[in-house]
Amino acid sequence: MVAAVSCGLDRMAVRMHEPIEGTAPKPRPGRKTPYERTPPPPAELNWRMAFVGTVTIYDDRGEALRTTRYAANADADRGAFAERVVADVCRLVKRFPGIAVGCIQDGAKDLAVLPETLGTRLPANTPRYNSVDLLHLLSYLHRVVDTCEPGDPHNTKRWYHDELLRDDDAIDRIFVNLRRQAKKVPRSNPEGRSALAKALSGMCLLRDQECIHAPDR
Repeated sequence: MVAAVSCGLDRMAVRMHEPIEGTAPKPRPGRKTPYERTPPPPAELNWRMAFVGTVTIYDDRGEALRTTRYAANADADRGAFAERVVADVCRLVKRFPGIAVGCIQDGAKDLAVLPETLGTRLPANTPRYNSVDLLHLLSYLHRVVDTCEPGDPHNTKRWYHDELLRDDDAIDRIFVNLRRQAKKVPRSNPEGRSALAKALSGMCLLRDQECIHAPDR
C-alpha cells in the first residue's frame, strides 16, 4: 500500500563533449562518392551542472517501493523540469488519495522552484512537508566560521549543528545572529562578507522549512 511520496531536485556536474565555438561542421549534402572517415571537428570537454530529480513512493512502514529518476541539460528551463516531476507526483496523489508528499533537497535558490510548483499544483488538502538537508545548510554556516572566526575558538560549528537538531526555532535565532554579525565584518574581510551573504541568502529560503539530517549524496 502506498502511504507517502517524496521528491527532490539537485544539480550535478556532467562532463560534456562540446564543439569549440565557430568550428561546428556544416551540414553535408547527399554523398555521391564512397564514404571516407574524416577527423571530427575540434571539441573541448566542459563540466556543466545538469538538473537531476527523483520521485520515490513508500509503503506504510516507510520502505521505498519505487523510485523514478529525471534528468535535464544544464541550460534546461528549471520551471519546465519541475513541472515534469510535479506532474508525476500529482498523478500519484490522485491515484492514492490522502498520501503525504515530502520535498527533500538542499536550499539552493534554483531548486526552490520545486516546492513552489508543488504548492500551486497539489490539492489544497494534501499533507505536504518541505525538508532541507542539514549538511548543506551547515556547509554555509561552517564557511562563515572559517572566514570570520578562524580556528573556531568558541566551537560555533558544533553549536550550529546541535541547535538545529534540538530546536525548530534555532534557525530564526541563527539568522538574527548572522545579520548582526554581517554588520560588524569589515570590508577588509571580503571572504567573510561573501560567506555571510550566501548564508543569509540561503537561510531566507529555509526559515519556513524543516531541516533534516541527510547523508551526503
